Amino acid sequence: MIYRGITLDRFQEEAIGRIHENASILVAAPTGAGKTLVAEYAVEKCISEGKRIIYTAPIKALSNQKYRDFTSLYGDRVGIKTGDVTINPDAQVILMTTEIFRNTIFESPQAFQDVAYAIFDEIHFLDDIERGTVWEESIIFAPEHIRFICLSATVPNLDQIAHWIKQVRPEADFHTIIETERPIPLHQHIYIPGMGVKRLKDLHELERARRAHHYYAKVNQAQESAKWRSSLIDHLKQQNRLPAIYFAFNRRECEEFASQIGHSLLEKQDRQEILTLFDNLCARFGIEPDANSRHLRSMVGKGVAYHHAGLLPTLKEVIERIFTTGKLKLIFVTETFALGINMPARSVVFNSLHKFDGKRVSFLRTREHAQMSGRAGRRGLDKVGHVYSVGEWPHVRASIYERILHGNVEPIRSQFNLSYATLLTLWEHLGDKIYTAAEKSFSNFASKKRKKKSPHGFAGKIAQMKKKLTVLRGLDYIQGGKLTRKGHFAKNLQGYELQVSELLFRGVLDKVPEHLLVM
Repeated sequence: MIYRGITLDRFQEEAIGRIHENASILVAAPTGAGKTLVAEYAVEKCISEGKRIIYTAPIKALSNQKYRDFTSLYGDRVGIKTGDVTINPDAQVILMTTEIFRNTIFESPQAFQDVAYAIFDEIHFLDDIERGTVWEESIIFAPEHIRFICLSATVPNLDQIAHWIKQVRPEADFHTIIETERPIPLHQHIYIPGMGVKRLKDLHELERARRAHHYYAKVNQAQESAKWRSSLIDHLKQQNRLPAIYFAFNRRECEEFASQIGHSLLEKQDRQEILTLFDNLCARFGIEPDANSRHLRSMVGKGVAYHHAGLLPTLKEVIERIFTTGKLKLIFVTETFALGINMPARSVVFNSLHKFDGKRVSFLRTREHAQMSGRAGRRGLDKVGHVYSVGEWPHVRASIYERILHGNVEPIRSQFNLSYATLLTLWEHLGDKIYTAAEKSFSNFASKKRKKKSPHGFAGKIAQMKKKLTVLRGLDYIQGGKLTRKGHFAKNLQGYELQVSELLFRGVLDKVPEHLLVM
């Protein structure tokens, strides 16, 4: 089958066939394999049949990119709803973040009465510690007539996830379609500052020979990181492995590393072309010259840029559009750049194999590394993609590199939680249906499969939740150490970060008379 001039792979053909059967599907394939094309086909089909379709994404950048792509094809039949902007909200195709989708289900489900399909891009985000519960709630409470197209990276427990969705959405046929092969193979490299490009075999041999002291003799650990980073970038240029996406794990580093590139990566004739493109795009989006745009322009003139959530949305779009032309040779980005945005490069670089996850510094999971690595290798342009992981050997042993680069991908785990913050957020929308959410959650499904009978298991959590909600419904909320009664907590706590700690709530629970806790 040929679609948009592309000969489809087996998994794409199978997925499109299931869409014609009006079934729900879970499509899993490596980053860059073309699973998004399945969603694009579904959008085209719904438009031709006069049906509506929702395209949800985990981040605004992905929603914005898909809005641009679909608008260029379908004009005013496309709309968008994010926390930043709402355009044409009653259109046939609506792009939105998954949070917006979940909130609309709770607040005005009638808005979805004529929606045929909902696309969940990057559904493995269900595993996200802070936001994963949003995907579970969306799947559980979406109107029954809506069919799902779920797009995921390849993970080992996809069948378990599919069985859970079938259980909570029995009204529709559901099919799992898996592709494990990448269209562009990846070559993995380890870059050790002061030693250059190494293989895992080299590190294992050095460790067995106890030759770490030779490394310290050659490398000044206090040397400026800019020096070895410049050497790595020179290597990429010499080996014809640009353009490259360089992953750093905070915004400051993205800007700092980009600013440290002292020499141009462009040929002379390309410099004026890319600056003209930058100026034209800035004029198109009404970006006035200021310190940020001027600084970014000076780097773009060298073929370098950075991209992170702290940039103005219009400036991010300028950088994204320039990058897709292939004129930009090196872009420093945070990990969100790997979430569905269709911007591959010839090479991917990891500045480090560990990051701060919001609570502590920890090594990357194999799945995280695989998703970001997947941006290497451009279909139709590159025979292979190159991935460079910067290592802190010998502080980090070769076995750690082996696990991150070649280990088993971690399964998706439910992040559905029963914290006070979750209860307060959901109670206004769900009322007593909050128990349904807990009972139908992926967490409960997985615990049943593990046959956990402990009173401290999920049944115990349900009982604990009921106890908490009984108190909260009577006391509503606590502020300034005083108990405030009925009528305010839903309004006052919606979108409000709880200032009272869970410890205070627990203290109140301990003091409430037992008869108030009777359901």
